[in-house]
Amino acid sequence: MITVVDLALADADVLAASGFRPAPRTDFRNGQVFTTLVAVARDGHVVGQLEGHLHDPGHPLDELGLPRPHAWVGVISVVERHRRAGAGRALMAEFARRAQKNGATGIGLLAEYADDRDGRIAFFSNCGFTDAWPGTVRDIYVASPDAVLAACGGRERPSPGSGTT
Repeated sequence: MITVVDLALADADVLAASGFRPAPRTDFRNGQVFTTLVAVARDGHVVGQLEGHLHDPGHPLDELGLPRPHAWVGVISVVERHRRAGAGRALMAEFARRAQKNGATGIGLLAEYADDRDGRIAFFSNCGFTDAWPGTVRDIYVASPDAVLAACGGRERPSPGSGTT
């Protein structure tokens, strides 16, 4: 079982044992503090993280045509030995829930920043994202929060305050 919690609410000892620093990061573009979610495995170790903005006004990639207002996933990563165990899907579902609650009607992300580009694109596609600019080199993907929740299994139960999924 994977539990998703906001970095600000995560246990400092769990974070330290997993090598995560419990400090929020600020986006250099706009000064906004990233929403950072962490996926915690049953054994108490952090196995993944997602950073993004639940509402990102004036994003430089607004030409994507995302429905406004939109959210933006900046980083998502899962420890390699814990991949395909649901941590990435749980992080995406929780982010989509929060984005939707915040009024976002679209979520965008870049898939290109990874060694395993094809694997990331497959993951994002399986999470309900579609290529915003097919045939280009940018690998920009978009989805509605509803599409992410439907694809990642986030509809069957509401997210409690703790973010347990």
